Amino acid sequence: MANRIPKPEMDIPQEVLAVGADKSFTVTWKPCVNVTKGGKLKNGDTYGVPVQSVNGTWSSGYSTGVAVTPETAKKPDPPENIKAAGGYRRIFIS
Repeated sequence: MANRIPKPEMDIPQEVLAVGADKSFTVTWKPCVNVTKGGKLKNGDTYGVPVQSVNGTWSSGYSTGVAVTPETAKKPDPPENIKAAGGYRRIFIS
């Protein structure tokens, strides 16, 4: 039966574009068959992103990679419950 099942169509993604955001980025490409993506990111690091069609044990070649850098969108929230006390030539913070 395995010899009768045709291999799936495996497109190599084309027109890959990437836009950085806060600890993330968005990758888009021209629609094609069996494309996946994912992962945890860090702001300020540049990532090379190639895209590949995958389906079980079958996979296509990789698209031309694009470079993208996630950027911080806003300042972090200030810390809460901070106490500061002055001393001789120092400040005590807790």
